Amino acid sequence: WPAAPPAMAQKRAAAGSGLPPKRLRAATPSTAEPSWRAQRFTGGGRCTAAGRTQVCFELDVGSERVDKFVKVHEAIWPEYQQALHGHGLHSFALFCHPSGQAFGHFEGEVGFQESWARMRKEDVHTKWREHVKAATDGVDLDSVQELRHYFYLGANAEELKPSDAPKRPAEAFRRQDWTGGGGWTSTGRRRVCFQMQFKAADLEQYCKDHEAVWPEMQEALQRCGWWNYSLFCRQDGLAVGFFEATGSLEESIAAMSKEPVDSRWQDAMKKYSAADVRPDTAMVELRPCAYLGGDRAVAHIAVAGAGWWSQGVHLPQLQRNSDSELTAIIEPVAAPRSTLNTDMKSTKELGEVYGIPVFATVDEFLASDAAGVTDGIFVASNHATHAEIGFKAMKAGLHVLMEKPMTTDPMEAVGLAKAAASSDRIFMVNHSANFREQSIRIRDLIRGGAVGELRYVSAYMGAALLWLFEDEANTGWVKPSGSMLGNGFGWGQMSHVLSWVYFVTELAPKTVFCQMVYSKITGADIFDAATIQCTNGATIVVQGTAALPFASYTSTPKQIDNKIFGSEGMISYGGLDGAGSTEADPGSGCLELRRHDKKDMTVPGFKFENYDAKGNGSEGVCAFLGVCAGRTFVNCAGATVGMRSVLTIEAMYRSAKSGRVEEVHPEP
Repeated sequence: WPAAPPAMAQKRAAAGSGLPPKRLRAATPSTAEPSWRAQRFTGGGRCTAAGRTQVCFELDVGSERVDKFVKVHEAIWPEYQQALHGHGLHSFALFCHPSGQAFGHFEGEVGFQESWARMRKEDVHTKWREHVKAATDGVDLDSVQELRHYFYLGANAEELKPSDAPKRPAEAFRRQDWTGGGGWTSTGRRRVCFQMQFKAADLEQYCKDHEAVWPEMQEALQRCGWWNYSLFCRQDGLAVGFFEATGSLEESIAAMSKEPVDSRWQDAMKKYSAADVRPDTAMVELRPCAYLGGDRAVAHIAVAGAGWWSQGVHLPQLQRNSDSELTAIIEPVAAPRSTLNTDMKSTKELGEVYGIPVFATVDEFLASDAAGVTDGIFVASNHATHAEIGFKAMKAGLHVLMEKPMTTDPMEAVGLAKAAASSDRIFMVNHSANFREQSIRIRDLIRGGAVGELRYVSAYMGAALLWLFEDEANTGWVKPSGSMLGNGFGWGQMSHVLSWVYFVTELAPKTVFCQMVYSKITGADIFDAATIQCTNGATIVVQGTAALPFASYTSTPKQIDNKIFGSEGMISYGGLDGAGSTEADPGSGCLELRRHDKKDMTVPGFKFENYDAKGNGSEGVCAFLGVCAGRTFVNCAGATVGMRSVLTIEAMYRSAKSGRVEEVHPEP
């Protein structure tokens, strides 16, 4: 079920339920990691990342009735929208050609024939059909014909990126009144439809060529923003294409024309064109007349912990994000307090502000109706409670996003990793740096052998955090609790660096030698230096300090300097990270690949942790919301990454105490 409109949410809150209707949870999404899938389809296969069928149909409207057809669909009935969604017709869009041909596209839970047969059984379909027929002087919706589907190029990795486009209000359906190609999908992109004519006699060979589209052409389409690109054809050689873009068809073609491979591909396809011209010069953009959202199911999220981070970041972001709906807050303290946020609300006030129930324990929540409509849980409570909540949430069938560090106890970390491995739910740790585009690219370069066999990693973080670690009032940051042997910069910040290293390199720690310098005020560690021997023989050296000079926390960026060396070359990635709620400076660094064979590469731009508290959530948070809604994702900070960070930091504190090399707790 999509998120309720604001008015409905207000009614629910007034009634005291604060809950969306009962519903089945989304199936666990695929975790396959290729960012692009060139798939071969004829007749419409199950093809999208969500396992849906790409469908295109046509309808003869007549040139004299195009305007009427567009106008009636700009005011499509809400109950008809609901019927389309209820029968699994996702991302339903209609476009018109001036000649009078209308083309529709949707992603179906089943094929076209069954989808339309289901719709025809609905009373509202019969009524809407008669309404359209009367308003357009005879256009019959049931005269639609399916087109052959022969090409689909997905963009699964895009689920990781929060859109830069403005978010629309959270509505059950996001119908846009489009004229001339405007309007937004719920991903913040435009729906684009075009047509072009090919030689009917050569259609089969043309389709076969697209089934074997060049990988470099796929990559170029990805770079130029042709998302969820599908092609369909008619027996007479008419081809119809659909994709999502940030601009018009003309702008999208212009972007592709700058790619060297595009000219070669267009020249190769020219022989199939009915006009003997390059296909990109014969594309005609169609006029959009209706778009029904519902393509991005809303994630229903509970938040465990109502401390300073939840109240200042998670709760406001989840409320703003149209892809999420809050279902509950879990907080044992009626009036949470923190030295890091002086504007803390009581749990009673939070329940009133967000219109949702508040529970004192995770057991109370899991026994409530709220749990039955919850897809996932944000665990942002005290570190000591992370493991208990994580175990119980996974057992109850919830996806879990856990704040870092995922725990401070090595046995709990191993236990969570084992539980996650045996669960069909998704477990993620909120290490936002791992979900940055550059980080994923570095991981892919290393996997692809760009630097050869890994031998040495150097990672450094400098932060202006003495105000945090030298204030005795910040007990959660400076005083150890439970099984912790110490507290400070190690637990507070080094987990960011270590989780990034373990994600991009996939190395596993074996032994640790560490030295620390402690605050004379609080005893917290404020300088850390560790040498980590890995199971494959590689060495990781990590260094960090909280002692950068600063005028204010929000004005002094963190310093990041990461270098990865292998038998064939090295990768460096560093720059100035954000501070407080301020984003990183993209111009402060870049990704550099340097190889012994001189096949070097430089990718401008640097981003690490995402500190944008005013947005809709980091890339990691948005990925988790996608998981909860059943979309495909890449888990850049899973339980194994989180566990290795915890095991390493725990061994760092042991080594700093003993002065010896310490074994890392064994992995499961």
